[in-house]
Amino acid sequence: MNSNNTSLYKPLFYQNWRSETLYSLAIWKNGLAFKRINFNKKGRPVIKIAELKNGITSQTKFTNQIFDDGYFLKKGDMVFSWSGNPETSIDVFWYRLQDGWLNQHIFKIKEKNGVNRTYFYFLLKYLNPNFVEIAKNKQTTGLGHVTLKDIKKIIVKIPNTIEEQKLIASVLSSLDDKIELNNQINKNLEEITQAIFKHWFVDFEFPNENGEPYKFSSGEMVDSELGAIPKGWKIVKLKRNIKFVKGKKPKIIFKGKSDELLKYLTINVLSGKDYLYAQPKSVILAEKDNILMVMDGASSGKIYFGANGIVASTLAKVEILNNNLSTEYVYHFLKYNENEINNHTTGSAIPHTDKNFVLSLKIVLPDANNIMFRKFTQTIGSIDNKIIQNNDENKRLAKIRDTLLPKLMSGEIRVPINKEGDE
Repeated sequence: MNSNNTSLYKPLFYQNWRSETLYSLAIWKNGLAFKRINFNKKGRPVIKIAELKNGITSQTKFTNQIFDDGYFLKKGDMVFSWSGNPETSIDVFWYRLQDGWLNQHIFKIKEKNGVNRTYFYFLLKYLNPNFVEIAKNKQTTGLGHVTLKDIKKIIVKIPNTIEEQKLIASVLSSLDDKIELNNQINKNLEEITQAIFKHWFVDFEFPNENGEPYKFSSGEMVDSELGAIPKGWKIVKLKRNIKFVKGKKPKIIFKGKSDELLKYLTINVLSGKDYLYAQPKSVILAEKDNILMVMDGASSGKIYFGANGIVASTLAKVEILNNNLSTEYVYHFLKYNENEINNHTTGSAIPHTDKNFVLSLKIVLPDANNIMFRKFTQTIGSIDNKIIQNNDENKRLAKIRDTLLPKLMSGEIRVPINKEGDE
């Protein structure tokens, strides 16, 4: 008799599990080195690590050529980027973009019979710290890689039955699904705040003293180098109003938290993919009302807001020099220009945010006595807070998932399989 079919229990580790090489569980297809490519969006996109992380951008290349189906990518495919910055580029992804072609340095993975694809996805995610170490050991000029030779050496244990694999995947997927739902909610909320920002500070349809759209209600406009702007407003370069404070890498980084340590804010930590801590000595600190920008790597130019901790060496804190400027305005201005900033990076092997380009951006400012920024903050403040709350919840859910994951994937915790006739 089964006392509780919904509970987790601990039998002997690996009971009814088998050992396999990671390579033997799937078909691994490496991408191509494309030559006849274009930027005019003719044909299908060539998918590199930058597209897996940032989506289709103006830097994405396209090709009209047709290749073998093995190199064709469609939504739901599993891909593994095996080359690049070990800490930010070696990873497994579900492909969610438009149909495209697989570029070199990425494997397209097709699980074999008897292997559940979602289980295999989590198996790769669980092994990801090992992949990072493998890539670091081969690191040159900041880049590392994981080869098929490495993958053939990795031995894993998996349940013999695909039913148990599915159950393990289901437990982990339920947490991932909630995280993805929060991410989708945040994406929609960010689109709303960006629409409000554009309506007020680009289209100049902010509410006037009567609550009516300013420009539409014949608000007085004057000519400027950026076109017509409200009377009394001015245009200045961003460099007069902000400065970058580059983060610093602490001497020692810890995986565990204690009262003496603060969170070390890398891209993976900000994204809820990792948990790192360090002592707050000789470092740059960020608070929840600070803006952070990625300065190095494929995500250069990406903007974050609402995090406490130590700023990583690949990020910078944006300090506001103008007391009349609101943090919300600067954050949403940078967010509005995020893609353009990412498209103007410097460097070849490793992209870097072009600080001079960012500081050269021009912003439109109300006069010093204008209450526009306060109204803007009041309008979007609750939305921004909801985004921060969802991000915090995602970090808690990710921590639960990451605690359960190695125990489930090692057999330390087993999910019981319901059988007909159990009572």
